[in-house]
Amino acid sequence: YRPRVLINEYNVNFGQSWSVSTVPKPVGEEEKTHWNGDCYFGVSAPALLHLMQAFGYTPVFSNDVNLMFVQLNQALDLGMMIPSIDRFPGPSERVLHAGCSGRTWKEIDPETVKSKAADQTLSHTAFAASFSDIVLHEKTSKASKSGDRDWRNFYQLE
Repeated sequence: YRPRVLINEYNVNFGQSWSVSTVPKPVGEEEKTHWNGDCYFGVSAPALLHLMQAFGYTPVFSNDVNLMFVQLNQALDLGMMIPSIDRFPGPSERVLHAGCSGRTWKEIDPETVKSKAADQTLSHTAFAASFSDIVLHEKTSKASKSGDRDWRNFYQLE
């Protein structure tokens, strides 16, 4: 079964700057690991774009928290304009949740996704283990005008 349309929530805290995902929950301990209301959850928009592309989907719409995808071959058959993945008008970085700094993520690179995503012999933990760990730190800046959103930059320590 292959759905024609997929709608996925993503972690808006990263905008388009980082292609990252959380480290998978330990097998057998999924019920013990819960979201704490901080920014450590889910997947960034660029990482989700890479994953969906590996399975033959293309993005057609984004809003503040969701990306919508359709099967690429069906979109082409319908004559839809296909946006460039690299220039897809996705999310802007914004401060939505605290608690990002110093957390370990998986850096999702497109080549690894392409080579391993459809491998049905890999468990989810083996798939996740194929990506490098990355520790990100944040610098948050207050908005200069009332009503504007605060913004943040993520960086790695050298």
